[in-house]
Parts: sequence; structure tokens; C-alpha cells
Amino acid sequence: MFMILYFYMERSLGKGKFVKIAFLVSMLMLLLFSLTGCDINSIEEYVPNFDNGYYINNYEVNIVIGEDNVYEINEKITATFFDYTNGIVRTIPVEQTIGVPNENGDRIIKNYEFEISDFHINSTDGAYVEKGYSGDLFMKAYYLHLPEGMGGVPAEGEEYDSYTFDFSYTYDLGEDRDNAKDFVYFNIIGSSIDTHIGNVDFSITFPKDVTEEYREKLMFYAGRY
Repeated sequence: MFMILYFYMERSLGKGKFVKIAFLVSMLMLLLFSLTGCDINSIEEYVPNFDNGYYINNYEVNIVIGEDNVYEINEKITATFFDYTNGIVRTIPVEQTIGVPNENGDRIIKNYEFEISDFHINSTDGAYVEKGYSGDLFMKAYYLHLPEGMGGVPAEGEEYDSYTFDFSYTYDLGEDRDNAKDFVYFNIIGSSIDTHIGNVDFSITFPKDVTEEYREKLMFYAGRY
């Protein structure tokens, strides 16, 4: 499954104030970003497989888009662990092929390369991030370590261990190479699968005021990838 935001705005619009458009999506679905409960102290290559060892209770994404096409992204992932684990893996694409319409409405295929920087954990409880190997040249992997190992069958009367990973990063999508318009084409929760999630919340702040005319051109796509 996937969830894609597609939106474009003619360049003739002048600069305006930021407008925050918040969307709430509450659904039972498969998590689309590559997240896996695993022993990340010993992992050498990450190959996504469905993982029954943990469950995502809530996944929150907040995105601020700059006029330079740089995205400041904060994510909060709350997970419950059924098997013992040291953390999860988050993979992010650094290269993508996108089909966008030109001024005649024809779909043009373009290849883009992205840069990720300042990936960091916001909590101060001992959780930390480590760069890893995704097994895919077009993806970067980040191992999100728990403050300490969690999971396993709880003692009688206790609940399974849960934890919220709070992390941020800068995602530079580069020049969109379109002189006629600015566009946003972004897969909010990715296209890889390895466990279920119970709820997704996200908000997007655009760099320019979005008028009613252009809000009608705002499109979301969701489904199996």
C-alpha cells in the first residue's frame, strides 16, 4: 500500500504566507515505510519481510516544505514489541523516477536524486540512530536503536513493551526542473511493507498560500503498491 500527495501550483503566483494544511488519516493498513523489529546489532543486509514481532500503534509525519524544495520532516512512530528487539530500521529513497504532466497534459518521465541530512533522534533517553545498509542502491537505511532492548512475553498482569521513536531529518529533493509550475509529489508513508499500523496522522506546511482554486487540484492516492 502507499499514500501519495500530488499537488502543483503555477509559478505566476507571488510569494505568500505559509499555510498549514493538516490532514488526519485513521485507518488499519500496512505500514509502508521500511520499518522492522530486528536485532540491529547483527544485521548486515536488510531485506523486507512481514514481521509479526511488533505492531505500529500510531505513525505521525509532519512536513514543512521550503521554496527551495527542501523538506524538514519530523516523524513519531509508536510501536509495541512482541518479540525481543533492539530497535527498528527506517529506509528512505534517495533516487526516484516520477511521471509528471507537462503544459499539454502529457506525462513526462523524469529521474530525480535526493539528499538526506541531519537525521537525528529527538529524545534524550538513550535512544540513538546509526546509518546502515539497505540492500538497495536507491535507498538509505537508518537503524533506530531503543534505549535498551524491549519485547518478549510480559510477566503476568503486565503489558507488552511500547516505545515512541521521535526523529527528524532534512530531505532535499533538489530542483524540480519545471519552469511552468512548482509541484509536490511525495509518498508520505512510503511503499515498503513489513508490519501493520493502526493509525496515521500527518500535516503538511506549504511555502506559499494555497488558494481555493489550487486546493481543488490537491490529490491523494492510497492503496496497495
